[in-house]
Amino acid sequence: MMYPDMKKMALLFACYFIPTPLFLASADQTHSEFWASLNSGEEAWLQTQQPLKMVYDPDWAPFEWKGPEGKHTGVIADIIKIIESNTGLNIKVVNTSTWAESVDLVKNGEADFFSAITVTEERKQYLDFTHNDIYSYPAVLLTRFSDTAVYLDAHHDLAGKKIGIVKSSGLGSYIQNSLPQPDYVEVVSTASGFEQLRDGEIDLFAINSISGRYYIENKGFDTVKVALKLDYTYSLKIAARKDLPQEVISILNKGLGSITSHEINNAVAGWIQAPVKERIDWFLLAKITLGFTLIIAFLMWNSYQLRKKVSRKTSELQGKTVKLEESVAAKTRFLAAASHDLRQPLHAMGLFLDILHDQSRGMPQMEIIEKIKKSGAAMENLLISLLDISKLDAGIINVDIKPFKVQQLFDLLADEFESIAREKQLELRFVPCSLHLNSDRQLVERILRNLISNAIRYTEHGKILVGCRRRTESAVISVCDTGIGIDPDKKETVFEEFQQLNNDSRDRSKGLGLGLAIVQRLAALLESKLSLQTIRGKGSVFSIELPRATIEDITQVYFSAQASSDEIAGKYVVIVEDEVEIREGLRQLLTQWGCEVEELSEVNSVERILLKSIPPDLILTDYRLPEHKTGVDAINAIQDFYQDSTIPAIIVTGDTSPERIKQADESGYVVLNKPVPGGKLRAAMNSLLLSV
Repeated sequence: MMYPDMKKMALLFACYFIPTPLFLASADQTHSEFWASLNSGEEAWLQTQQPLKMVYDPDWAPFEWKGPEGKHTGVIADIIKIIESNTGLNIKVVNTSTWAESVDLVKNGEADFFSAITVTEERKQYLDFTHNDIYSYPAVLLTRFSDTAVYLDAHHDLAGKKIGIVKSSGLGSYIQNSLPQPDYVEVVSTASGFEQLRDGEIDLFAINSISGRYYIENKGFDTVKVALKLDYTYSLKIAARKDLPQEVISILNKGLGSITSHEINNAVAGWIQAPVKERIDWFLLAKITLGFTLIIAFLMWNSYQLRKKVSRKTSELQGKTVKLEESVAAKTRFLAAASHDLRQPLHAMGLFLDILHDQSRGMPQMEIIEKIKKSGAAMENLLISLLDISKLDAGIINVDIKPFKVQQLFDLLADEFESIAREKQLELRFVPCSLHLNSDRQLVERILRNLISNAIRYTEHGKILVGCRRRTESAVISVCDTGIGIDPDKKETVFEEFQQLNNDSRDRSKGLGLGLAIVQRLAALLESKLSLQTIRGKGSVFSIELPRATIEDITQVYFSAQASSDEIAGKYVVIVEDEVEIREGLRQLLTQWGCEVEELSEVNSVERILLKSIPPDLILTDYRLPEHKTGVDAINAIQDFYQDSTIPAIIVTGDTSPERIKQADESGYVVLNKPVPGGKLRAAMNSLLLSV
């Protein structure tokens, strides 16, 4: 099913959470005008009236419910009190346990009128309704966050669903009459409906938008979301039995009309917005102000003394800091140079392996090719660690905050690591999770990948558990293992670069000792708390706390998906690469994908080699080229040659120096870091060609 455009969804979302109240049409009537509006029959009835027995819904917050000591409580209760005061009516509140019980009392003549009720054809048979509305607002269907279905059309998308409706409610009658195909379950109360929805006993729950919002925000049902806005508007009215004198409903209608819009607003705000008003104790405020003044004076004097000490220490540390910064810069330059020189042949090897893999399907040598690819992948992981450190040092990793499902991330990691854990005879388990987080999924994935990889590496027997715990506005993802654990005095050391415990022989299969250093820096980049609990010989628990996504965040991201397709076949691609092996590997791979390929080894050969009259569909270039040229120079030269600055381009680089990474990133073109797997290159080319 196709998603609607974002503007339409934003409008629907606003309808779900912004109620549209319609206040009393005659709200400008004053209290005195009520008495002036009575006819002689109504005045006579008021003088000889008997108490009117009123029933209400005992579980319908925030409108009305049975409060402490059986007291009628909520918005409707406050409005009824105003009517009672304005009219002089003698109203006796009758308490019940359920709304259905309240309905039965009126039908059996044991109660006289409802405090608030909607109009249905069945109710018109035994009730008279006020002309004026108390309040109007929309109705919605709620579902669980784990429900990934998209509900756009109530008549088609609800087939086969089990929908909960409150017994004897007007909304329930409407749904049963207008949407006959689903399976309906009558619940005794609003609270019961929310509980059955949360526990999976029903798929959807029909409720008014105000009560839905109230229960989600105040009753702990934060795993529930809006699925669909219904074409039904709650128009609440007061209703009395038909067999009562007509003066009763007439007086109730005029009493309702005597309430001003200001009084209505106060009643609604008192329970839905719940403002808090407090009296200011000026004497206490003065004492607090004086106390703070004395504290500030003391802190200023103490700060002066500390500044003198800090000044002396600073001068001593400045010399050491300069040396330390020079040492860090030298280390970064060394890592960048070494990483670049290694990535060039590894990138070429990967391209040729992709070609050989595609040409050898079903042949005996496939097993050897797979082993070579695994060895190349291990080397690539080591280089990626070096690149991650270089990128973090350069400060060019962009954080892309979006909502994502924790379970989808867990499923991806489970597919990746379960076979690795099984080889060591370890149990790897992911605890199912329905939460959504609001963070950078790619960075969180890299953090968890490093933590899980470490857990498997340093656990010889037992199990590894990955789970997510809910907090008020956040969630904590933990990776627990029964491995070797860490000595208390080395808990901080493990986060330093090139630090490894129990690897005195520097076994490269255990990595470079950069994993936890990268984890710590990525957590700081996400402004997330990283913690470690460990017992030597028992195991470790690494945890990261991340913000949870709001309903608005999740709804927006659900409707942002776009379809994609393969756009590569038949495209004209120009390759600029000075390394012969890499250039040849790219040519064969792109030709195998159906591309027409032109090869360049340097920027100065553009006019000599490019003989076609039509510009290329895509430029694929290395970043560092001969004669101190860059990939950006190559792109500019080709675009100038064809006088077309819109030709898309991808820069592939093996550089890891912070300066060059930053320069490539600031060029505005797509940048891929060597070695680039064939699938990743193809996906990048597809994405770029689709956006043109």
